[in-house]
Amino acid sequence: MITGPARFNVEKNRRANERERRVSDELLAYIERVRKAIDKQNNPEKYASDTIRSDDENAIDKLKEKLAKLEKAQEQMKACNKIVKDKSGEKIERLAEILGSKEGAEELLKGDSCGRLGFATFNLTNNNAAIKAAEARIKQLQSQGQQETKEMTIAGVKVIQNAELMRLQFFYRLRLTLS
Repeated sequence: MITGPARFNVEKNRRANERERRVSDELLAYIERVRKAIDKQNNPEKYASDTIRSDDENAIDKLKEKLAKLEKAQEQMKACNKIVKDKSGEKIERLAEILGSKEGAEELLKGDSCGRLGFATFNLTNNNAAIKAAEARIKQLQSQGQQETKEMTIAGVKVIQNAELMRLQFFYRLRLTLS
């Protein structure tokens, strides 16, 4: 039988275990990100949600529909806030008429965690910014639709500004000399 101190470094072992766990967690998170990226690439319709791509034929029409919804929401929020600030009664009925549900009207009158009644100012500001962004994007796509394909040569490199494909293409030849 052997007796005496074990001299096992407990702290060193704990640090090694923590490092192993941290590195394995990072690896698992990386693997999950890669899986999501592959899934997103192979199933774009699953992740498309409400994204409007510039190369879509109906992009301008979709943006105009989105703009109409945003403007309608902005007007509803303004009207609801006006009713909430109004001193007269029957607020719930008037709000339910605009929002379409009595529960939504009661939520607006109950207030949020900060005690604000109605729609918060940041909701109106964010929606207004989305409206302006949609308008700017419509203008951009309309101006892109009017562009023509241009072709030029710069220092032996053929450059094509392809309006149909929405691409800037470079064509060049490599000349290799062997010595």
